[in-house]
Order: sequence, then C-alpha cells, then structure tokens
Amino acid sequence: ITPSTSTAGTYTVSYTIAAFGGCSELTTTTSVTITAAPSATISYTGSPFCKTLTLGQSVSQTGTTGGTYSSSPSGLNINASTGVIIPSTSTVGTYTVSYTMSGLGGCTSVTTTTSVTITAPPSASISYASTSFCQTLSIRSVIQTGTTGGTYSSTSGLSLDASTGSITPSTSTAGTYTVSYTIAAAGGCSELIATSVITIISAPSASISYPSSPFCNTLSSSQAVTRIGASGGAYSVSSPLLNISLSSGAIYPSASTAGTYTVTYTIAASGGCSAVRPSASISYAGSPFCKTLTSAQSVSQTGATGGTYSSTSGLTLDASTGSITPSTSTAGTYTVIYTLAAGGGCAAVTTTTSVTITAAPSATISYPGSPFCKTLTTGQAVSQTGTTGGTYISTSGLSINASTGAITPSASSAGTYTITYTLASSGGCAAVTTTTSVTITAAPTAAISYASSPFCNTLTSSQSVSQTGTTGGTYSTTTGLSISSSTGAINPSISIAGTYTVTYTISASSGCSAVSTTTTVTITAAPNASISYAGSPWCTTITTAQSVTQTGSTGGTYTSTTGLSINASTGAIIPSTSTAGTYTVSYTLAVSGGCSAVRFKQERQAVLTLQQVA
Repeated sequence: ITPSTSTAGTYTVSYTIAAFGGCSELTTTTSVTITAAPSATISYTGSPFCKTLTLGQSVSQTGTTGGTYSSSPSGLNINASTGVIIPSTSTVGTYTVSYTMSGLGGCTSVTTTTSVTITAPPSASISYASTSFCQTLSIRSVIQTGTTGGTYSSTSGLSLDASTGSITPSTSTAGTYTVSYTIAAAGGCSELIATSVITIISAPSASISYPSSPFCNTLSSSQAVTRIGASGGAYSVSSPLLNISLSSGAIYPSASTAGTYTVTYTIAASGGCSAVRPSASISYAGSPFCKTLTSAQSVSQTGATGGTYSSTSGLTLDASTGSITPSTSTAGTYTVIYTLAAGGGCAAVTTTTSVTITAAPSATISYPGSPFCKTLTTGQAVSQTGTTGGTYISTSGLSINASTGAITPSASSAGTYTITYTLASSGGCAAVTTTTSVTITAAPTAAISYASSPFCNTLTSSQSVSQTGTTGGTYSTTTGLSISSSTGAINPSISIAGTYTVTYTISASSGCSAVSTTTTVTITAAPNASISYAGSPWCTTITTAQSVTQTGSTGGTYTSTTGLSINASTGAIIPSTSTAGTYTVSYTLAVSGGCSAVRFKQERQAVLTLQQVA
C-alpha cells in the first residue's frame, strides 16, 4: 500500500488463492488503517497587546486540536492547554508561541508557530518653570518627562509650538490656558493625554505728563499729573528740590526750586511682570547701508528721549542724535546701544539694534586667452577679481555660462562680443556692472589643386594653382619642383620630372593653430626616340621578319606608306610580303602625361629599300 496517495480511513485487505487441482478458491483477510497527519495554524489577532490588559487574550486556532502551547523567550504568561495569554502579568517584548501536536496513528509530532507582542503603555508629565508668565517674555520651554514623540495643543490665543511644547508669551493673548500633551494610540495601547495649566499676564503700561508745564514757582496750589494706563505706581524725581507727592504725583511749584526735573512713575513687579520703568526702542530702517552713502542716516527712536548712543569702533556715529555716516565707516555689522541714564529710583536702561555697513561691490573680468579659435570645444574660463556671485551675459551668438562666465568657442559664432558681469543690488548698494570683450575666430581652411596636372616639362609658362578658402598662406614642396612660395605657380620646364606633394600652410593666428593642406602634381618628361633598320636594303626573297632598332621612349606605334609589310607595334618588316621600293617608316608616341603626341621625322625616320630579284 502507499499511504501518501491513499485516503485516511480503515480498510480490509483480502488475499485470494484461485481454485486449483480440485481444491476450492481460498480467501484470507486483514485490516489496515491510514491516519491523516496532524496540521494546524494559530494567531493572536489583537497583537500587539498593551500591558495594561488584565483579561486573558485568546488564540485563534484552526486544524488539529488537543495540542499544547509554549513560548520563547520566557516572560509571556500563557496557558499551555488553551493558549490564552495575560498581558498585564507578562514582560514587555515580542514572543514566539509554539503549538505542538503529539505523534498519533503512525504520524510524528507537528509544531506550528506565531508571534505576539506585549507593549509597555505610554506615560508622561508636562510642566513649565512657572504657572504664570508676563506677556513681555520671549519663548519659554516645556519640562517633559516620560514618553517622547507626542504633540502639544491648547485653546486659541496661546502661541504654542505643537512639536516642542514651547510657548511665546509675547505673541500670546493674556489669559489662562490648559496645555495638552498627547501621545497617540500605538502598539495596542490607548491614547495618553497629560496636561498643565499656565496663565499669560498683560504687562502693565503707563505714561505721565504735566500739560501746563512749565509752572511759575509763585503757584501755591498743587499741580496734578496726567496719567494714562496702569494705576498704583509710585512717583519719584531726579532731585529733592522738586516738591512732589510720591503717591499722587502732584507737585507744588511754590515749595520747589526753579529748574527742570525728570519725574518717574514706577509700577512695581506683579503677576510675573517686572517693574515698569522708562523704556525706548531704536532701529535703522534703511539698514543695511552702502558705504557709498555720504549723507548722515537717521535713527528711528521711540519711547523715552534724552539718552545717548554708542557703538564699537569703526562706525561713524553721532552720540546725541544716533545718526550714522556710512561713507566714513568701516564695512561691517555693528550693535548700536541707546542708554537712558539712571534716575527716579530706576536703574539705567539700555536698548540695542544692529546696523550693517556694506562695502560697495566691485569687480573686473577678462579672458586672457582671447582671441579663441572656434575649434576649441572645452569651456574657456573667465578671469574674475573682486566681488563674486554675479551673472554673465553677452549678445546673441556667444555660448556663455551665465553663472561661471565660461565660454565655449566651438558652440559660438565667429565675431567679437562684449561680455557684461552684473552684481545685483544687495546690502543697500545698487547693482554694479563691468564689461570686457572677447573674440571668437573662425578656424582657417583651404583646398588647393593643379587642375591640369600632369604637366609636360616642355611647358615654359607658369602653371597656376587653384586655391579656395583662407588666403595668405605659403606654398612648399620637395626639391626638384620649381614653385612660387607666395602664389603656388609652378614652372614645368625648369622642374625635374616626377610626382610632388605641394603643401599650402596658413600660419597660426588669432588663437587658431597653423593649418596645412596638400595636393599632388606630376611633371612628365617629354618623349624621345630613334629608329633604324640596320640590314637595309633587303631582298624581297627574305621571308623572316626583320627587326627595327629602337632607342628612347617605348610604347609607340609604327607606320609606313602602302606596300611595306610592317608590324605596327613591334616595327618588324617582312620583305617577302612587301613590294620592292624605298619606304619611310614613322614611329609615333601618343599623347601622355601632359605631353603632345610625337611623330619622329628626319633623323628619327628609318628609310629602307627593298630590291626585286631579277
């Protein structure tokens, strides 16, 4: 039997021996059982579980039942028979839970696994250094302990950074706020919210004046102060010679000594806010200022007057007015201090602002390699001195990088360009431009030829070259060819026969390298030959061919008048097939190598006589 291809169950197997030799058929049986292998899956659908859960969390199990549960590493509270886990009595961590089914019915034990996670619940607390803050204060940080990564929130009116929890009283509305720190639900644990209550207190403010001042010291009645703003403050004066009520601010001219006095109204510290005393603020609205400015630049001052101005060395500053003069100052950033002297029980007060003097931008640019040949494919750098960060432009046709000033001659049109380098307005200084010129030169090119080549050395007149492209070059060749170096004309008659390479060279110029181009020209020697028939006269009984004697140029053809049997290519004659008589044989060399055809006459003619036998 094959269990793996059988269906699980119990079977009766019969063994039968057929009837034989007078005996009946015999059958015997036995039973056999095929058992299904155990299998199962497990999972914890609620994983991860928060450690705050005190109730048992069931396993989801499918397949073969009756197995046992275990986990690793140790720390998980699990029921070995049911698989139920209890998060609150387990250690935080991730565990592997195993479900094991024992071997049965011939099958081995089987184990299946799943993972489960127990998560620690979040915890946190928040607070601020104080429960109340004056509205004049800048950023104040939160004090946070426990779980990080939460977000901060509050009701409208409180300036609060949602990620850091910092508050800014100076940009908040006065009032009491609850700040909430929220850690989102995660890892099976619920959302956590921690809170803190803070109060933003309005800063007290006030102004005082004596509208009827100056007063005559004949006045015996009290002269009231006009106060606007917070009440409850105390009055003081810069000199005991002024008779004043410290609680009401009323003065008594008749009981005072003539003079000018500074009266100070002070509101005591309260609710997180400091005592109110004289204050002022200063600024330079036009900062930064360009050093090119020669006129004084005024300060913008609000609040208490009568203070003095100071700064570090390098800034031209009027100590009484606060005006600065950029042109006589050193470029830089300065802190200007405005000081109100101590008085009326209040300490000296200072306020500051910064002001910047900017050096006027300046620059020069040039292209030391100009002119550039158009054959250059690499960027050619600008030489720039002075202020950096400007932009480069030029007229159409020049390939230029606007940020680096590099130019690419090969991608530009030949010509002369003006390049402008512009420094944008900055730091109170106007835009500045500087220029330079650059030239892109077309690469020289030329072609030469001698259209009538080859030339016969019988020619006595000069033979011109055909030249296209850049002019002004020089001609050269090897020894033997008579050539004009400036015009390229050659004289065949005083040249040695042969083939020559003529080179036309254009010198390096305007950034471009020297350029050469070549052509070939051939001088042909004029043909020359002589012929004779040494055995003349011949008897017409001679049947064999009689050779010509030829010297000089070969390859010609032989001709004669009618009656002479002659081979046109070899010049051989056959007397027996010729008519008796005297003949003139001509040897002709065809047109070749620029030389005309030549038919040799006079001494080059062979005169021969054929005699008839009587």
